[in-house]
Amino acid sequence: MQLDQLVALQEQEATKPTTMASLTSRLQRLGEQWRDDHTEVNEKGKAKVPRVTPRAVADILEKECHFTNIGDANKQQLFIYNMAEGLYMKDKQLINRLILSVERNLNMRQCRDVYFYLETDSKRSNLSDRKELIIVNNGVFNKNTKELEPFTPDHVFISKISTNYNPNAKEPTMQGWRFSKWVTELSDGQRDKETLIWQMIASAVNANYSPETAFFLIDDGRGHTGKGTLQQILINLVGEQNCASLKLKEFDERFKLATIFGKALVIGDDNDPNSYVDSVANFKSVTTGDVVSVESKGVDALSIRMTPTIIQSMNGAPKFKDITGGFKRRLRAIKMLHQYDTSNVNRDIKDKYIYDNQVLEYILFKALQIDLDTIIETTESNQTIYEIALDNDSILDFFESEIVELSSTRLPITYLFNLFRCWCDINNSPTKIKQRTFTTRLIPIMEKAGWQYNKKDLRPLEGFHSMDLDRLKRMDKDGRYMVTINEHNRQGLFFKE
Repeated sequence: MQLDQLVALQEQEATKPTTMASLTSRLQRLGEQWRDDHTEVNEKGKAKVPRVTPRAVADILEKECHFTNIGDANKQQLFIYNMAEGLYMKDKQLINRLILSVERNLNMRQCRDVYFYLETDSKRSNLSDRKELIIVNNGVFNKNTKELEPFTPDHVFISKISTNYNPNAKEPTMQGWRFSKWVTELSDGQRDKETLIWQMIASAVNANYSPETAFFLIDDGRGHTGKGTLQQILINLVGEQNCASLKLKEFDERFKLATIFGKALVIGDDNDPNSYVDSVANFKSVTTGDVVSVESKGVDALSIRMTPTIIQSMNGAPKFKDITGGFKRRLRAIKMLHQYDTSNVNRDIKDKYIYDNQVLEYILFKALQIDLDTIIETTESNQTIYEIALDNDSILDFFESEIVELSSTRLPITYLFNLFRCWCDINNSPTKIKQRTFTTRLIPIMEKAGWQYNKKDLRPLEGFHSMDLDRLKRMDKDGRYMVTINEHNRQGLFFKE
């Protein structure tokens, strides 16, 4: 190698690429250097220029790029750090382009060999879960220091938002319209509701930390409530390329989770209130940031923890098979009740203002100041979630319809279970639930109402009233569910003082 070439190479070594284009150019030069170093000249003076071997290509890439495997030990995939985006990406096409930048004459099998070496040599990393670090379009905002830090491969992020952080952002006023005032309008003067809306926005911009909460936006189907505009603002803030569309019932469909991989925000628009959601297992897992299996067609499954903010829009609540406490605790409902006058609509709000960078940078600036340690529970949200549960949880509905009407202070489980089965038949919804499951699900409902549960040490005695047994007799026309209660036998029962 000549002196001028050596000097040029040393200068290149001192200046690491800062863009994918400069990285590609550097890899091309390193490939040329390898071929120069390994070229042989025979006795006739004819040079034999070799191809860069797959192993050598992998060595060059591992020195110049940042690779890691993400997923659990059995279901992981190779990711490469994209310095332009500040993200690790599952981008096999990009990796193949970089392979061919080093040696363009490799065939498909040899490219697969390089990929194998990269997968095998790379360590496995966990996604960054430091909630104080929020990756925005122009860097990483540190909530603790209030400073914008540069992108770095040391943080394993796979999603971000597309709005820049501007430390000098101020709220613009556009022909009298201000975003903060508009949020107040949506809240109809309810301060806790306004806080919840802002927390939802703050959650959406924090793409790599899960507050373990999903949000339901619910209106009565009349329209002109601002719901669609609010959703579009969130999409603009996060960036359309960083959003995915997935409705409640689609979360457990095969291959659907792959569509939300690497996304910061998932919006399910216009969920059908008449649809039946058979399983919410994946919905709950994604909401809480638990590991899920992501499967794409023709690609090995990946086990990974995803942390997008989930927002589901609906005109009424869908029907759920599972509406247990663990699910309900993860939900916050925002009723979109404000009605805008259609005869006096400023079209620029929806067409221009919510796309304006000044507006988006202000929203981001304010959202970054909001605490997400505890997502507020508004009275409206609690009542709405309770009503959803009542419509979907037969045991809760039974409690509200029947148990609250009973006069006894000691209620045997056997009696309650038979009363429940009879009640289900009367309401044209026969149940196959087992007594143990019934008891398990009833306990937290009863305890919340002041009852205590004793498995086998208490007797009903005078605490169980004959009028409550008569209630079952009147309901049970066919005598299918009548039960004899021995008041002196120890048995499982609920009691209250």
